[in-house]
Amino acid sequence: MGVSEALLFELGALLVMLALLGALPVGSHCHRSRFICWRG
Repeated sequence: MGVSEALLFELGALLVMLALLGALPVGSHCHRSRFICWRG
């Protein structure tokens, strides 16, 4: 897998996680990489 393909895969996974977090009633959640956190 090329670098661009890996980047697209990561961006797609991040968008999916954002969509799931937006749909789930969570108080706070941090990405597994620990550099992206949400507060709802």
